[in-house]
Amino acid sequence: MPSQLLHTLFGEDVIAGIYRRMKGRLGTAPAAALEKIKNTRKDVFALGCQGPDIFYHSRRRRPVGLEYGTLLHRRGFGLFTAELLSMTRPTSPVKDINALGVYTLGFMTHAILDRAAHPFIVYKTCIPPKRGGLNYAQAHAFFERIIDALMFKLLRGAEAAAWNQEDMLAGVCAEPPPNLKELLARALTLAFPERAGKDGKLQSRMENTFQDSAGFYRMTAPANVAGKIMDIPPSVRKDHLVYIYPERLPERIDFLNLEKRPWFYPAGEEREDTRSFPEIYAGAVEAAVDSLAGITGRWLEQGDFSKEEAAARIGNGGLSIVDEKGAPCPPCRAEPLPLDEALEQQALLRQAALSP
Repeated sequence: MPSQLLHTLFGEDVIAGIYRRMKGRLGTAPAAALEKIKNTRKDVFALGCQGPDIFYHSRRRRPVGLEYGTLLHRRGFGLFTAELLSMTRPTSPVKDINALGVYTLGFMTHAILDRAAHPFIVYKTCIPPKRGGLNYAQAHAFFERIIDALMFKLLRGAEAAAWNQEDMLAGVCAEPPPNLKELLARALTLAFPERAGKDGKLQSRMENTFQDSAGFYRMTAPANVAGKIMDIPPSVRKDHLVYIYPERLPERIDFLNLEKRPWFYPAGEEREDTRSFPEIYAGAVEAAVDSLAGITGRWLEQGDFSKEEAAARIGNGGLSIVDEKGAPCPPCRAEPLPLDEALEQQALLRQAALSP
């Protein structure tokens, strides 16, 4: 999964593209929705863009919601999101959308970026286990933050430190819009009746997911980084640092493949690709606008749409690499970047900044 910052930028760019297609055709509804996304409820939209990733942060309070993050990344994302759209659709005639609708529009964009970006991310991070080095999960998380920082600079012309994660994500997790947790629980029950429908602790998992996510976003916020990192014991510092947006990365490492060197799909039949990550991102924005503009327009204009079409356009397959049948699978090829070196450089930078 690309990290929280890039998912938010992607959601903004996709909605802007959809708005350009709908402008002038659907009255005031698209403009009203865009205003909430960009201004009055931009925090709710940013949280929606995180999709099911918030469940991955549910690891501290019991019972945890972690398994629902895994489930939604493996199957059923389109069906789940179609249920969200159905439960948050505006009433006709459309005047405006509420906070839950804003959240759902953000959530809708998540899977398309994941599927587009994951092959590159996995190929560049899938490393064999070695003593003292980063494991795959750590390398994957760290590389996602590297991509976040570099793409934020490229797309918005600012350093990641300018991203106010406290306001954009931590605060809205601590105090979400009314009924959001109940909305997610209901959609899980409808999309996965065999699991969520029989989960007597589902609502407690929702509560804990939001509280744990608020803590995670607060702990990894750029404004809180320096003191937090040096407050933890050195033995666990690496585990924390992989979730921090990096600064002053070594220029000699081509993290975004701007040199357009060949890389390969990590699983199944060997497929060569030479795209840079900015090209992957731009293609994903275009694909998302093409896939989502029609259902979004009908959802806004009429408060109605086809759940089956929405699920199909958003997609129900896995959000990472898949085999020829579309099922999630492990990688069989990779060319990892020197992420150990980059992480050590980040640790030294932050230690130097705190030295007297």
